[in-house]
Amino acid sequence: MNHLTNDDRSAIYHFRKIGKSFGFIGRHLGRPTSTISREFKRNKRPVHGYDAVDAQLKAEARKEGKREAYKFKDKNLKSFVVNLLEQKISPEQISGRAKKHGFKISHEAIYQFVYRDKIEGGNLWKNLRHKRRRRKPRFKAVRKPRIKNRRGIETRPKIVELKKRFGDLEIDTIIGRHHNGAILTVVDRASKYLWAKFIGRKTAENVNLALLELLKGINVKSITADNGPEFTYHEAVAKLLNADFFFADPYSSWQRGLNEHTNGLLRQYFPKKTYFNSKTLQNLDQVVKEINNRPRKVLNFNTPQEVISSLKFVDNSVKNST
Repeated sequence: MNHLTNDDRSAIYHFRKIGKSFGFIGRHLGRPTSTISREFKRNKRPVHGYDAVDAQLKAEARKEGKREAYKFKDKNLKSFVVNLLEQKISPEQISGRAKKHGFKISHEAIYQFVYRDKIEGGNLWKNLRHKRRRRKPRFKAVRKPRIKNRRGIETRPKIVELKKRFGDLEIDTIIGRHHNGAILTVVDRASKYLWAKFIGRKTAENVNLALLELLKGINVKSITADNGPEFTYHEAVAKLLNADFFFADPYSSWQRGLNEHTNGLLRQYFPKKTYFNSKTLQNLDQVVKEINNRPRKVLNFNTPQEVISSLKFVDNSVKNST
């Protein structure tokens, strides 16, 4: 059986956080209970407990100790990899994209190349999403949402789970340093296409206006959000867009995993210490364009923009946004 992936470790973290057993997690991931138990005990920290990012870094470090650094004999391949790394495209995406250009290289080999470059004083590692930083786990008590007339994710149609049709969206906000400004993000579950807009203050009014502006002319079928008060006007949004609006369970970010992942991509350009204002976010549209032109493994290493362009029923304003 294959080794545990970063997604597997994230699932272990979230399920243990809400009290699920090793057996439950194993069945969910299709893994033996002993594998989950061993992973948890092996990487659990004395004070903070199990952390997915920390566990992944330890796994990568163990792999590094077993492998020799990859040597690029093909200068064209090396140039191809470096060029995409500098565009902040991940090693896994580069590996998949390389096949379309006649190259063959694993994502692990690219990681080894990057780490060796770092040891030698290079800066390629700065283009990696996590830059080998550790994340502090957050443990919060589950509280009952206070949004009026909310529709829970459990009522969402099964077709949304398939991620096959355009128009099933996930939305969220990213907050600037000291809660100074915010970015509204919207992602399509099928194409992974991103829309984003700067809002001065994270109020329900601002979010409502920005959302309607971003999705003007888009055939929206459903929207899934977290339980933030900025989505209080969900009924008005649903009516104006003629779409269904649903809310994920409290503190269950994996139910909007695509949105969380995409927000992480934006954080590569706008780190958590960034003050959000019209000056610091003046290149937001360009960043969104770059992200929509990144190859994705889940899209067979096509880009969201390429997928959007192939859909006949998508509004031309979206197709022509390249």
